[in-house]
Amino acid sequence: MLAGCAEAPPAAVPPPPVVYEAGLAPWPPRPASATIGRGVAPARAVPVAITAATTMAPMVPWRVYAVPGAEARAAVSGTVGDAIVVEVIGVDDGVIRWRDTAGCQAPVVHVTAGVVVCADATRLAALAVDTGAVVWRHDGVFAGADGGWIVARAGERVLVIAADDGAIVADAAPPPGVLVADVQRACPHDGGVELWAWGAAGALQRFVVGEPAIEAIILGRAPAKVDLCAAPALVELPIPGSSERELSVVARAPLRIAAGPVVERGFWRAGAEVVTATALGIEVRDAAMTVVRRTSDVEVGRELSARGTRRLVRGAAGLPVLLDGDRPIATLSAPSYVDSAVLGDTHVVGGPWQAPARSLADRLQRFRLPDGTTGVAPLFPPAPARPPAHALDLPIEGPAPLDELTRADAGAYDVGLIFVDPDDPAIVYAAPLEGRPDAQGGAGLAALDLRARAWTWYTPDGCPAGTPVAVAVAADVIACGSRTSIGGSGAVRAVARDGGAVRWTWTGATVDAVVAAGGLVVVTVGRRAVVLDAATGAALAEVASDDGFVPRLVAARWHGHDAVFTAERGAIVARLPRIGMLPVWSVAVVGAVVGLARVGAQLTAQLAGDELYLLELDTGAAVAASGWGRRWRTVGVDLVVVEDADLDDWRLDGYGVDGAPRFAVSLALAPPRQLGVRGTDADAAVPVAYGPASSAAVLLDPRTGVVARRVTLPERAVTGAVFATVVDGERVAGAVLARPLAAVLF
Repeated sequence: MLAGCAEAPPAAVPPPPVVYEAGLAPWPPRPASATIGRGVAPARAVPVAITAATTMAPMVPWRVYAVPGAEARAAVSGTVGDAIVVEVIGVDDGVIRWRDTAGCQAPVVHVTAGVVVCADATRLAALAVDTGAVVWRHDGVFAGADGGWIVARAGERVLVIAADDGAIVADAAPPPGVLVADVQRACPHDGGVELWAWGAAGALQRFVVGEPAIEAIILGRAPAKVDLCAAPALVELPIPGSSERELSVVARAPLRIAAGPVVERGFWRAGAEVVTATALGIEVRDAAMTVVRRTSDVEVGRELSARGTRRLVRGAAGLPVLLDGDRPIATLSAPSYVDSAVLGDTHVVGGPWQAPARSLADRLQRFRLPDGTTGVAPLFPPAPARPPAHALDLPIEGPAPLDELTRADAGAYDVGLIFVDPDDPAIVYAAPLEGRPDAQGGAGLAALDLRARAWTWYTPDGCPAGTPVAVAVAADVIACGSRTSIGGSGAVRAVARDGGAVRWTWTGATVDAVVAAGGLVVVTVGRRAVVLDAATGAALAEVASDDGFVPRLVAARWHGHDAVFTAERGAIVARLPRIGMLPVWSVAVVGAVVGLARVGAQLTAQLAGDELYLLELDTGAAVAASGWGRRWRTVGVDLVVVEDADLDDWRLDGYGVDGAPRFAVSLALAPPRQLGVRGTDADAAVPVAYGPASSAAVLLDPRTGVVARRVTLPERAVTGAVFATVVDGERVAGAVLARPLAAVLF
């Protein structure tokens, strides 16, 4: 080196491109003024990014699969726009190893240590786990897989394919009495190939390739899950109307139920033993389904992922529970409500949400596991007993109303949504459709004035193109959100409450929900919520959930200011979006917030374990509301109801916003039953549509639950589109019709 010449500093290495973001930085916290909840605060799993060597767009995932092996890797398929892609990700380092856009072009159906297998309706293909290169392809229809063998159908023959190299292990037509469409598993057996078949009728059949004998038993229901190649062979049957299932041991020669059934919420293997998650806790059983030991009294559900001695299972309210040696060590804050996940040594990758939750803005998320452990909530104390329901006789069904309030130029195809104005209970809004919603056209908005008994305005493009998802009312505008069937296309349009003139349109990746109050409109887009100025559509703030699920958020007024109330990082926080999301109060939560809603001047906060609390909007002061369980919903601003239904009777429990029970009634209404929309006046009836295609409706007294009226609805009535309100002291109820848009009052 020449004297006086300094060595040039090394060039900065740019960070790798981020494909799946970690999430937004949290807004400033505020010390909690109170605490609610009787559960256990989850251990915080921190969201972190997933990167790649090159820039690529994030996918909307379908499912994540664990790749067996020493390194924790996740295989996942999904869509980018309308293209199907497959990729493998390192769970602990968060790096995408490869992405395939041409070799598979089909969903992943099975993963081994060597290959990722994908399949569609005509073919199967395998990609190398390490490189993504195509290993083999076969024509056929995927039927099932277990371990290293895949079952496929090729015409009237069954193919058994070795997953790792694509070799054909067996190619045979099933024996007489076995439908080729029913053959779904293959297992090694005494040097040969054993095939298992079952169908919707619930008959389980077993035969060996090359042998004519067939064994069969009648299960009564099609299995929900089978694990037949390991010992003992297991069959899990659904229980109609329940999330629990029945687990039995199946023995061969002769084919029979050898043990069980055991009612469980999930099961997995631990060597030669079977572990079941039941209402009594986590139980280890032998091959005869006898309980050998109970490792915990904690209630958990199905397995999400396992690595070494640790296992991730579903817990209360969708939160994952981490087990070690089949003993719970921590409830994690994330990834919540996922249908699949892959556990690593230090991190976890969460897949899409459990059905029916779905978003076209859904993304993979990766979380750093907490260093320590927390307690895990044991069996939650049972809620107070619900009062006995009074079976009510129904009055004679009155004839369908004949006088229609018609808007002849609207609703030629259908009506998507109806709702009552929260400030003026004499105004009912509807979203009429002139054709099937698509990327070029959506719904309109129309206003019915019950004082004038007329439709006062109609805006044909009141909703953006696509399927209308939700409508919300702010101080001066009505905001309608729509989405198309492909990700990357969602919009919210605001129209004036007075006259229906279009004010602004916001566009984003999709629209999952819309809420509004005062000067705010809040749009939920996957795991984020965008807070908009209701007057202009300008973005004021953005909120991201920290647990991988949809944000739990409510908009309302706080001491004359526009405010949002969010569940975040173990607390419920009131924030002012126009002042940098300034926190004005915070209530700590010992547990997990399942849902937030507004009822009058209060928030309802539902926690895991069926707890419900009422919080004052102004201060956050909270009281517990006993007697409310899952499936509660607000109807108007003064009533909370809980529904229970079967084919014969429909039970409805009503509570005031102070938590005091009002009524518990049982009604013999034909299914399906749908609660309609109710105005904000406490005297407004509770409307319920029932029967095929909403053929009839009843009006319930909001204080006693007594049926005040029962009417037949016109054939053109929109399913579930019944309403009840109070106009100038008089109760008014009706239904909205389509083809064309109209309303009838009763």
